[in-house]
Amino acid sequence: LSPRDILAALSDEVRRLELMLPLLETITRKEFVIHRLVELSKLKGKQQQVEDFAAELEKLWTKLGKDVETYEAKHGSAFIFRGVRFLDELLTEVQGGIGG
Repeated sequence: LSPRDILAALSDEVRRLELMLPLLETITRKEFVIHRLVELSKLKGKQQQVEDFAAELEKLWTKLGKDVETYEAKHGSAFIFRGVRFLDELLTEVQGGIGG
């Protein structure tokens, strides 16, 4: 490969990773919300916080479903996160409720 080909490949990979960043940020937020829900469920008197986080989690699930489907359609490949197709994991999580 020529230096120009290598540079083009690297540029393509950087762009691909930049496009993934918003998804990864949303996934990170979702994981934090689930963690907080699990922790808050152990405490008394935190029902309002639990309800607030549960509502946010529902919104994150919806947003991620749409955003990942859009990403996959645009790139023609599955969005893989931690070695598995994220939409499959998301569906399992949503069906299982809080904490998977």
